[in-house]
Amino acid sequence: MADVLHQRQPAGRQLARRGGKRFIRFGEVGGDLRFPKTGRRVQNKIDASFSFRDGLIVHHRDSFDFYRWSRMALGPVGAALGWSPIVKNQVREQAAAQLRRFQAGGSAGAG
Repeated sequence: MADVLHQRQPAGRQLARRGGKRFIRFGEVGGDLRFPKTGRRVQNKIDASFSFRDGLIVHHRDSFDFYRWSRMALGPVGAALGWSPIVKNQVREQAAAQLRRFQAGGSAGAG
């Protein structure tokens, strides 16, 4: 799977079939938005990969430069501490909590 997901195409996406599973990969998918907690503008380039089984997503993974994102989203704090596992884990926990709220039918919201 990793070799399929790490290949790049000029269009930035790839669809492959291997072993009955389908994989799709988007390179440098991203957005230009504001981080709700600080109101700071963030341009994030995301490398997203998906695995499908029976027409459903069974695995989704996003990769991006966290330190770059933290400098934009958190400003001076991100520039000083964005490399830190403490900051990275705190952001990861907050994102997971938002995902759980969304999956439960609530609002993902900012906090």
